[in-house]
Amino acid sequence: MHETHLAITTQGFSSAHEVLSFCRVHDCFAVEYTFSRDAVQLHEVEQELPGVEHLLNAGVLMRYHLAFKNRELADPDPTLAREALDFYSNCIQIVAGLGGRHVTLHIGLAAEDHGRLNYRTAADSLRTLAMLGDEYDVSVCLENLRTGPTSVPDSFGDLLRESSLQATLDVGHARAAEVAAAKPGYALEFIRRCGTRIRGAHVYDIERVPKSGGPAWHAAPEDLTAIRPLLDALLAHSSCDWWLIELPHVDEKIRTLHLLRHYLAEADHLLPTHHQLEEES
Repeated sequence: MHETHLAITTQGFSSAHEVLSFCRVHDCFAVEYTFSRDAVQLHEVEQELPGVEHLLNAGVLMRYHLAFKNRELADPDPTLAREALDFYSNCIQIVAGLGGRHVTLHIGLAAEDHGRLNYRTAADSLRTLAMLGDEYDVSVCLENLRTGPTSVPDSFGDLLRESSLQATLDVGHARAAEVAAAKPGYALEFIRRCGTRIRGAHVYDIERVPKSGGPAWHAAPEDLTAIRPLLDALLAHSSCDWWLIELPHVDEKIRTLHLLRHYLAEADHLLPTHHQLEEES
């Protein structure tokens, strides 16, 4: 079983100084930096770099989350799709310049756009980004979403193989997709289909959508009962060594950090090895 880093998201903090304070107080020096989701110009990303460098200079282990809601690689407009590809390409080069080795990105981030997106264009663009990542020694990972083609394990796996990308498994998205599909074990199919490509995970209980409408939100786990099968499978059947606690509120970050530390402390004694699991299946 590989070493697993527990990381926190920068989402929910107002500054890099707040992030670093949390790291020091809670002895958690792994961070996934989410650039502003509203960024559409490169200078908007670049203006965040002093904060990133502040964390790097303090010895924080960093990965990067590119979740730009207004830059869509699958945009049906060829000009906008090309602009999105150029934007993500530049961001990957920025990450490489920081010494970064992992980025996570998405297609179809705006759920209301799924019906109009061009996934043929997206596959070509993702392949280009994977090649760029190889050139700069950056692992480019595609994240599964709650809805759309990347919410379907078979489609997600096919897209990864077609584009030569790695994967980030969003546990809460996978569980929400399972609820929508009404198929027990559906979420585990992401790991069965893509386990060797999974480099990181976003860990929380489930992504929920208010019945009255409004933005989706990440629910924190009260305990690990619901997500334990996915955590077990990540340890035993994937290449994932990074569990990001993707919760915005500090108290939820702390509680989930404690739960996952306790789980991992016990896991060495409770889980069979990857080889044993394969022999038993």
